Amino acid sequence: MLPFLHFSDFTRLACLGLLTALPLVSPSNAEISSVEQSHTMGHAASGPWGKIEYFYIYLEAPEALMERFPLPSVINRWAVPKASLPDVGAKLRECGLSEEHTLKLLASPSTLTEGEWVYLFPPTQMLVEMGAATRASIYQWLDDHALNAFHQNPIFFPGGSVDLWADGSGMHPEHVARIKSLVYERDGIVAFSDVPALLQMAGGERDARALYRQLTRTRTIMPRLVVSQDSDIPAMMEYWTTGLNLRRKEMEPVLRSVQKTPDAGHSDLVHLLPALARKLVFTYPDSEMTTQGLLPDCHWTTLNFFSYSTQNFYLTQSAATSAVLENFDKVEEPYRFGDVLMFLNENGEAIHSCNYIAADIVFTKNGRTPAMPWMFMELSDQKRIYRVKPGGNRIIGFRHKQVIAAGK
Repeated sequence: MLPFLHFSDFTRLACLGLLTALPLVSPSNAEISSVEQSHTMGHAASGPWGKIEYFYIYLEAPEALMERFPLPSVINRWAVPKASLPDVGAKLRECGLSEEHTLKLLASPSTLTEGEWVYLFPPTQMLVEMGAATRASIYQWLDDHALNAFHQNPIFFPGGSVDLWADGSGMHPEHVARIKSLVYERDGIVAFSDVPALLQMAGGERDARALYRQLTRTRTIMPRLVVSQDSDIPAMMEYWTTGLNLRRKEMEPVLRSVQKTPDAGHSDLVHLLPALARKLVFTYPDSEMTTQGLLPDCHWTTLNFFSYSTQNFYLTQSAATSAVLENFDKVEEPYRFGDVLMFLNENGEAIHSCNYIAADIVFTKNGRTPAMPWMFMELSDQKRIYRVKPGGNRIIGFRHKQVIAAGK
């Protein structure tokens, strides 16, 4: 049985109103996906893997799973270190908060000092009125402190549009409107941190739990490999078997059969994944995985990619790190099928990892939370979410030593 879990565990990547009469914001630099907007098939770059086309789908955590999450507070809260309190007003003004709102917030009788922390409780109306640019600046500051869970791990909208995400979700238009009134841009991706302000709109616990589950909506990719009369099957096999003929006897007959079948035209990319990854993709961790003491995270997923059955030795980060150092060597782009992409922060710490598939599509599990599925994502989205940029976080590629030794 799954234990109760904290909401902040699944806020990262789980995409999600004052009334619609309130002004809505549209972060100016975040791109809206034309493929998702037009509901058409996307075409990824061609390469040694062949040709890949894809469309977007949204996954939502199962209801039985979400019942294990306690509902979070509906009180808006900012936590700042006590030592910085004399400078809080100056910092808020520097971030763009108006003098009126700054004085009101600091003079509020609800302001609480506990231990080394000071807690500020901004009213929802203030959150809306301060605007997207000010919100982005303040929330970047709050992101430095782990007590601000929703600001450190915001909900992201990789497609660039709350409306596109909400389409088909069944979410009430007023709830969608509130999200739109409170989004901001973080490193080029639309984000949302004011979960308490949204849950304030729930009509009761049942309504709150339904809304809570909708917050787990996550955009993923449904990719497929184009197989035509002109497809070079031997060259494609060289790529998809890593040059070591891994699973060639399972994959090649299927692709050749598709090639010979009129109007077949493609094979789902899922069929080209190794056994365990094929079993996990688009699913959520089950209750049996809790018996190991730790739930699978990105590093466990990355190192189990070519496994037939789970290797739980990789559940701890120290074991995962040692496995990479012992069995993999660094490689530069272009990456190939199964390569490990390690996301490092400025201190050289591994904050995330995933497996390269093809055409800048990766296989990933974002975080240890059971409310986040195994899925395909675009590498560009992963870079934005994990803040990969010049002078910031970076990616280092690793390839298994057996593949390198074979000259592949």
